[in-house]
Amino acid sequence: MSFQFSLQKLLELKEREKKEAEENYQSSRSTFEEMGTQLYELLKAKEEMEADYNEKLKNGVAILELQQAESALMTMKTRILQAQSKTNEARDLMYQQEEQVQKAAVEVKKYERMKAMKRQQYEETIKKHEEQQMDEIATQLYAMR
Repeated sequence: MSFQFSLQKLLELKEREKKEAEENYQSSRSTFEEMGTQLYELLKAKEEMEADYNEKLKNGVAILELQQAESALMTMKTRILQAQSKTNEARDLMYQQEEQVQKAAVEVKKYERMKAMKRQQYEETIKKHEEQQMDEIATQLYAMR
């Protein structure tokens, strides 16, 4: 007779949920990193555009070129705001997924602890049963003498 945990199927379900939550977290983390990289690249490009714009102001160029540069800067700022928004949304999703992983891990741990306690109880019961059998055998051997 071997130990069988009555909630084994539930434990396996919780383990699958935990694995799925971890995969979702990794996916959302990758998305956040991609968004962050895009935002960084946009900010870097904006700095370069501003440096070019300031250089044009110093050197003196046609108003049309300055207007085009300023228009490009405004467009870049809009793109940066959109990228910041998407990055913040991706960060929030990543934090939510991380929270789900933590909750799933707690659930799995809870069932693993229950399983360990039930196994210990089972082993103690088996040990007591074996001791009783040994006592009965010893009593029978003594009685036969």
